[in-house]
Amino acid sequence: MKHTIDSHLRSSVAIHNQFKLDIASMRTRLLLLAVVVSAYLITDGLGCSVTEAGSGQRKPCQFPFTIAGRTFTRCTTEFDPNGKNWCSTNVDSKGNHIAGGK
Repeated sequence: MKHTIDSHLRSSVAIHNQFKLDIASMRTRLLLLAVVVSAYLITDGLGCSVTEAGSGQRKPCQFPFTIAGRTFTRCTTEFDPNGKNWCSTNVDSKGNHIAGGK
């Protein structure tokens, strides 16, 4: 009988420990997911805005935008001499970037 109780106790402890590991793993995964979603929102236009060069005002990004024959659907470092993320805040009726931001 003692062997059966000890066996059940060890089994219960093992299940409890596995459950704690699963909870910790889920917390880690949820935190990682939150970071990824936040990064997506910041860089995908849903939360993306930049300080417009011409006006100095904070403006929302206009997606998609096209510059030099390339179309962008999120912020880019292309064409920035300092490698900073940017987006167009002003496009024409065809989605072409209008330089200078007004």
